[in-house]
Amino acid sequence: MKIAIIYFSATNNTALIADKIEEYLIQIDNEINVLKYDITSHKNQNKVFDAAKFDFLFFGFPVYAWRIPRPMRIWLKKLEGKQKLCSLFFTYGGINSGVVHYDTTRILKEQGFTVITSIEIVTNHSFNICGWNVLENRPDENDFKTLNHFVQNTLKKIKSHDLAGIIFDRPTISEKTLSIIEKNPIRAVRAPKRIASTCSMCLLCEEKCPTEAFTAESGCAKSSLCIRCLRCINICPDEVIETNNLAGSIDLVLKAEKLTLRDLENRKSKIFF
Repeated sequence: MKIAIIYFSATNNTALIADKIEEYLIQIDNEINVLKYDITSHKNQNKVFDAAKFDFLFFGFPVYAWRIPRPMRIWLKKLEGKQKLCSLFFTYGGINSGVVHYDTTRILKEQGFTVITSIEIVTNHSFNICGWNVLENRPDENDFKTLNHFVQNTLKKIKSHDLAGIIFDRPTISEKTLSIIEKNPIRAVRAPKRIASTCSMCLLCEEKCPTEAFTAESGCAKSSLCIRCLRCINICPDEVIETNNLAGSIDLVLKAEKLTLRDLENRKSKIFF
């Protein structure tokens, strides 16, 4: 069986889960041929991807303000599913996974894919880079056990020839409200910029940006293009790219979501069949 794992990962959370899925697949059946595709950078998004070459596909994305990142929604709409079966895995920092299962499944169905399983994995929050201290030890052993269970049951479903697609209830929230929610991180987080002259000009910030927002020469990201994924900060070997400190904002976010830090700590990764 030839399986593709396609993922977007700006701060390595989703990449870690992609690696674990590969590991679990091979543990279950070492004859499975697994190929991973990191489509985080804009360059990789522009490469032609042919789903027809694979027997099964896993798509993995972080949750950004209730949905997968906007560039990924655009990218998925370019694919031709050709009735291929697939599964979804999402990473999020415990606050709200929003409408990500329904919305992504809907897009893939429109493109000709059938989603048979889905999972949301609790990880440390990407905004920890900017001063938060949320779920710093996640994913933990229990999260990985849940992930392993997800992989095992996905393979069982494939081998049993259960081709029924998973169905998620249509959310009651409007597209207008979702658009407002999606803009919240843009308002709260300043577009990253270089803050020191010790830059070695490796160009990683520019080459790896998912939206071509960052230019190494100017040392800053164009705010209108930047999705605040923080990849440029995460990958900078000289550690000279920063954004504003968000340490004081976590209490406001928790209040808005009617959550406590204990609620986040008690979050469990969930499987959907």
